[in-house]
Amino acid sequence: MHKAPSTKGRPESKGGWTSSGLTALVIRGLEARRPDLLPPTLVMPECTHTARAPAGFKADLLAKAYEAAGAALILELREDLKHVGFDPILHVLRRSHTPAVLAEKWQRFERYTHSTNRLELTTDGAGAFETRRYKNTGGETHPAEDLLMLGVVTTLLEQIGAVGVSVKLTPENGGELTLIEAGQIVISDEMLSASSAAGRIEWQGFAPAMSKDCDTERLIVYGGNEDRPVTGAVTRLISNDVARVWAWPVIAQELGQPVRSLQRSLSNEETSLSELVRAVRVREACHLLEAGELSLTQIGFWCGFSDSAHFSRDFKKSLGMPPSVYRASSLG
Repeated sequence: MHKAPSTKGRPESKGGWTSSGLTALVIRGLEARRPDLLPPTLVMPECTHTARAPAGFKADLLAKAYEAAGAALILELREDLKHVGFDPILHVLRRSHTPAVLAEKWQRFERYTHSTNRLELTTDGAGAFETRRYKNTGGETHPAEDLLMLGVVTTLLEQIGAVGVSVKLTPENGGELTLIEAGQIVISDEMLSASSAAGRIEWQGFAPAMSKDCDTERLIVYGGNEDRPVTGAVTRLISNDVARVWAWPVIAQELGQPVRSLQRSLSNEETSLSELVRAVRVREACHLLEAGELSLTQIGFWCGFSDSAHFSRDFKKSLGMPPSVYRASSLG
């Protein structure tokens, strides 16, 4: 796994912006399937610190993968969404009561994170979306990025309760091309023979699958992996008292290990104390915002922020939207 240098303080991106979480998804997906397509030095976004990443980097990775392995590889990346554990944006999207609610949330998140490439989802009857990919700055999107977005939305639909989901491209000049049929990728390792700007997502049935399980999602990718021994021990400690100011001397005393030994262990497990503290705080804040019972000031205190301004500022930087907007989205 590539180390993740900080993205804090990064200058404005000339190529526009994309979701840091989606960038990380692409990197991890290619690392598992085609590591040879990744550059030797790689910047992994710190998703707990910023909701945005430069769009050009993800676009280059996807274009290279598409040219080397075709459409099927890009669509396969959608499967990794099922194994990321807690993620603040996915947490809200997965708790959508209907496909229409999911579409509204998706498009709102794109606006708040200032995504350059957008996916328009227009409801067409009870079991379909008409899709349109476009750049808010003008020009055409790349087929590889279109495939990624269509695959991600398909997986999200399945997770909220849609069954038999299919995806087709519907170019203006005719000649439909089916990418996914009843949940299965049917296009081979080839480049697209039709424009990917317009399409259609259909599902055969829908039964809401929103579950209380979302409330206890583990950290697997976001901030660190709780299934690793030291990361798990530190995460549990922080989670038991999120409002406490956690510093290394206190953690070392609680766990009965030297500070440097714990620091090395977390580094070997590809995380850090600051990443875990931030991830646990965000996870707790998301749950409390969703519950809707406490004020923003109370939630900020409960989650260990110095004051409500600190909470709002940090939350917006991490998720791309203020706590009030996240709360409104979670209630949809």
